[in-house]
Amino acid sequence: MTKILCLIESLASGGAERQMVNLACLLQNNGFEVSILCYYQNEFFLPIIQQKGVRYECVSHAKPIIRRLFDLNRVLYREKPDVLIAFMNTPSTLACLLKWIHPQINVIVSERNYSVQNDVRQRLKFFMYRFADHIVSNSYTQAMNIKDRYKNLSDKLCVITNWVDVKRFKRETVRTYWENEKLGMTRFLVVGRRVEQKNVIRFLEAVAHVRQRGYNFVVKWVGPIVDALYYEQIRETMEKLELNNIVQFEDPMVDIVSVYSSADVFCLPSIYEGTSNAICEAMCNGLPVLCGNICDNSRWVEDQVNGFLFNPYDVQSIAQAMMNFMDLPPERKQEISERNIAFSEDVFAPEQFVSKYIALIE
Repeated sequence: MTKILCLIESLASGGAERQMVNLACLLQNNGFEVSILCYYQNEFFLPIIQQKGVRYECVSHAKPIIRRLFDLNRVLYREKPDVLIAFMNTPSTLACLLKWIHPQINVIVSERNYSVQNDVRQRLKFFMYRFADHIVSNSYTQAMNIKDRYKNLSDKLCVITNWVDVKRFKRETVRTYWENEKLGMTRFLVVGRRVEQKNVIRFLEAVAHVRQRGYNFVVKWVGPIVDALYYEQIRETMEKLELNNIVQFEDPMVDIVSVYSSADVFCLPSIYEGTSNAICEAMCNGLPVLCGNICDNSRWVEDQVNGFLFNPYDVQSIAQAMMNFMDLPPERKQEISERNIAFSEDVFAPEQFVSKYIALIE
C-alpha cells in the first residue's frame, strides 16, 4: 500500500488547511495509507480527519527552523512514506529540503494563493521547487504567474482547483427570496481571515456608502484575527463609520454550513486569491456571489449571470455590486441561487480533484 504523508503548518481554520484535510480523507477513501504531519498545535479540523481514520502528528520544537527540519526528518525516517504532499509556502520549502535527504520520495508541493510580490523569500521558495517532483497550483492565474517568472518549472506544474463536499454544503431546504423580500432585510455573508488581502477596510467603507443610500441590510464576517495591527485599523474604522449595528465579526466555527444557509448573498472583497474555498462553498449552498474581478474569480462568477464582479480597489464599485444585488427582483435572485447549485455540483465534485492527485502519486 502506498504511504502518503501530508505536510502543513497546522490544522487551523484556513482554506489551505481545509483542502489538505479534504485531500487526506479522499486519498484514505481511495485505498492509500495517509497521515497528516504538522508543526503548530492548532487542531480546528482534527475531528474531521479522526472520523475518517487519517493519522495525525504534530512535532514539537517548531522553532527554530533548523530544529523543525530535524524533527520532520526524524518522522520521515520513521514512517518511510512513498509520497510527501506539502501545502503552504514554508511546508513546501521544507519538503524540497527533505527531498535532498530522501531522494526516493515523490514530493508534491502546492501553491494555494496568488504571489503578488517576487521578493527574496518568494524567489528562494521557487528556487527550491526545482527539487520537487510536481508543483500543484490551485488557480490558473498563479500557474500562469509561475510559468512567466520561472519557465524552468513549467514541466513540473499542473492546476488542480479546489473541491467541495457538495452534499454537506448544500442547503437542506430551498432558499426562497420571496419570503426574504417580505422581511425587507438582506443578509450579507463574508468568510475569510481579517487580513489586508481580504480588503476589510474598503469593504466597510462600501457598507457605509450603501447604508447612506437607504438600503436595509446586515453583514456577518466570519474569520480569524491574524494581524493585530490590521485588526486595530478594522476596529477604528468600525467606530468611525458607526457600523457596529450593521456589521458583525465572528470567529471561525466548525458548523460553517449553517452560517452559509442563514445568509442571502455571499461577498468576498479580496484584492487577490487563489481558488477561494469560500466562493466554492457559498455556491454549493446556493448563494449568489459578489467578488472582485481578480485572479480566477471570473472562472466561477459571471458578472450579472450568477453574481456580480467589482473592482476591489474601488469602494464605489463594491458598493454598487451590493446595491445591484439588492435591487434584483426575488425571482432573479432565486434563479441565480439555483444556477450556482447546479454549477457547483458539476465543477466542484471530488472525483476530478482526487483523480488528478492520484495521477501525480502513481
